[in-house]
Amino acid sequence: MSQPIEFHICIIGCSGVGKSSIMDRITTGLWTSRHVPTTDLVQHTLIYHTNEGIIRCTVTEHNEIDNNDKTEQYLKADAFIGIVDKCDPYSQIWMVSEIQKITTMRNATPVMEVGANKSDKKINKKTQAQSNWQTLFPAAMKCSAKNNYLLDDLFVSVFKQLTGKPDLQLVEPPPIAPPEVDIVPNVMV
Repeated sequence: MSQPIEFHICIIGCSGVGKSSIMDRITTGLWTSRHVPTTDLVQHTLIYHTNEGIIRCTVTEHNEIDNNDKTEQYLKADAFIGIVDKCDPYSQIWMVSEIQKITTMRNATPVMEVGANKSDKKINKKTQAQSNWQTLFPAAMKCSAKNNYLLDDLFVSVFKQLTGKPDLQLVEPPPIAPPEVDIVPNVMV
């Protein structure tokens, strides 16, 4: 078996857009409607089985609060997943600004996928007039932590860009062999 391909991805977005909800849904399968702001640097390790082999991905969550850890993580990241709330214009403008900062910091356009979380949420007329996420991010993928909608696709899209393999896709992991079991003949007591 070959060594896993390793990547470091930063998931970025304003407070409340659903970064932690997405990561909780991916890592535990659970979703909660309660918003608890993430204040510390949070890292997750994800393992994806693909037709190109195993991808081991370290994911670091970041919000709009600036700190030295964020700059360090931005510089060592292989790619970024930006999350915007499709109903929140502030999160969209912040993302445009953050992409510009990352591009300047790295002297290159980063590998990035933008996800429009809360795609299940209804947009009212006032919000629709203010929200232009489809104009700012025409290739953004709709996703929903609540409905577990297209979350892995955000990562697969980034993996395709990083590996240069457009046919990369997830596959079922091989079955895990059960531990050795000693079978004792039926003994009457």
